[in-house]
Amino acid sequence: MLLWFGLLALILAAIGVSGVVAFSVSERTREIGIRAALGADRRSLLILVLRQRGWILTAGLVPGRVAALAAATGLRSLVQDVSAQQIAAGLAGTALVLGWCASSRR
Repeated sequence: MLLWFGLLALILAAIGVSGVVAFSVSERTREIGIRAALGADRRSLLILVLRQRGWILTAGLVPGRVAALAAATGLRSLVQDVSAQQIAAGLAGTALVLGWCASSRR
């Protein structure tokens, strides 16, 4: 049951990250258009957007990982046969999925 709730939370977090990134890029559409009109190439515009997405992702992942570690410590007493490596692997997988959601092109 905890696995299903974890997967649901991951899906909701991925949707949330994608929504925040899409909103932040749409807010800067005019700026990106002006930069393109002034001669910025595609690479520099892509770096601009990816850097912004990286900051958004970092701002969410850092406190999220701290909270997940705290929750995992508390839940370890409730769930038997779960090692620290399994918890770390789950956190790394979550970070990869959310990173992919934040960096996918739209």
